[in-house]
Amino acid sequence: MEKGNREGNLKSPVLKSKNRPATVSADLYTADSYQKWILSHSFEWCSIDQPSNDTIYFRSEFGDMEIRFYDENIVEISIFRKKDTQLRYYLHFELKKESHAKEMFNDMLEALYSLHQETTLHILLSCTSGATTSFLANKLNQLAKKNQLDWHFSAVPYLQLIESADQADLILIAPQIGYLKKKIECALPGKLVFQIPTPLFSGFDASGTIDYIRHLFEEEKKREKHLQHNLESPKEKESYIEFLGPALLISVILDSEQLNITLRYYENGKKVEEAKAVFAILKRKYLWQEISYMLRNGRKPEWIVLATPGIVDDESLVTMKKMNMDHFNLAEEIERRYSARCLVVNNVNACALGCSHWQPDLKTMTLISFPYGCTGPGVGTVIDGKILSGRRGLAGECKFYMNRMQFSNSLDKLSRAEEGHYEMLIATILPLISFIDPDIIYMRTPLIQDMKELAARLTNYIAEEYIPKLVYLNNPLDEVFLGLGILISSRK
Repeated sequence: MEKGNREGNLKSPVLKSKNRPATVSADLYTADSYQKWILSHSFEWCSIDQPSNDTIYFRSEFGDMEIRFYDENIVEISIFRKKDTQLRYYLHFELKKESHAKEMFNDMLEALYSLHQETTLHILLSCTSGATTSFLANKLNQLAKKNQLDWHFSAVPYLQLIESADQADLILIAPQIGYLKKKIECALPGKLVFQIPTPLFSGFDASGTIDYIRHLFEEEKKREKHLQHNLESPKEKESYIEFLGPALLISVILDSEQLNITLRYYENGKKVEEAKAVFAILKRKYLWQEISYMLRNGRKPEWIVLATPGIVDDESLVTMKKMNMDHFNLAEEIERRYSARCLVVNNVNACALGCSHWQPDLKTMTLISFPYGCTGPGVGTVIDGKILSGRRGLAGECKFYMNRMQFSNSLDKLSRAEEGHYEMLIATILPLISFIDPDIIYMRTPLIQDMKELAARLTNYIAEEYIPKLVYLNNPLDEVFLGLGILISSRK
């Protein structure tokens, strides 16, 4: 879709700027020039204001875009969805080329406008049977309609919560199942999950619950802003990486509806900077932008190493439909652009290699990654410290046989239900035991966290003595980076 500040006809008149922006010299593009160009726009569907010299806001009925300017020509763009104040998109870049800066603005403006399809706030309530929360949901819908709030409440029993959560913007659980809150949060990454305060729930206090929801969204917005500007995380499990020279390590992980990019730069064996970005889809130009941001100020890494979804063979040829890549030599392209040695590896394989570092005495280690909503697990296997990727990088790509198996329901529906995940995981683990017989299986399976229960279900098909140790893995990010560090070290 072309945007309103571009020459020629527009595919979407709603994005057309009512004022034609002034021409800006391409010799040296400064923050002042960029701000003037941004402020020269005018749209019917949003307002634009500049409360300070370093901040510009685009405000609409369905979302807000915040553009901030920092020292060293750094620009940060954040988009918050109006209905729940949730941070939907976030990126930052170094202001260098005029064409690049304008392209980033155009892309984010289009992302802001896309939120007009997401105006109704969907709130899902749940208790043990769904009866009590159904009564409360009816009262809340009546009050929301009376107050002209575009909010819709529904209620389900707990056993149907996971499969019903796909369209929910907020999940409120009754006090009697409050002990399950952490499990639900792990099973549904990216979803807001809170327990209804007991006085509000027991009194069916619809007005108080509405106020409580407003308070939750305000607090969530503050938390998102804090995370944006405080990206340093607790000390990672990266002892292997401490021995590396200058290197840029990149992790791309798909969770629910978003692609999360995390970049860490190392000098003299220590992490000196971390950056993150969130996109609905991953375009190559976004990847170049994030790499360029991390290499500002003349940084020259020896290595750039990337863990990505998709099929990656030993020659770093990547096949991933979401990035329009079919046997694309991503490593070669990165080396050409940034003059650094490059490795590209499947993210599940990188995580498996990182996990193997903690079990050096074991010969064979496997990782199964099965996020909510994915129609098949991804599997990474390490044997004697080496990733088993196969002749063309297909090892562990379970989707190729999952589609041919007979299950109790469609893969799409099974991927959104706890019982469905059990069914698909068992269909994944049994062949692994038969063909590889791993010593241990790490499980990145948010919907299935009880490894004892999973092992018990496996005994219906195979003797207990043949079931390997199952270990639940909550956050795979540190293991991904550890695996990338091991890959670099093995090539020194």
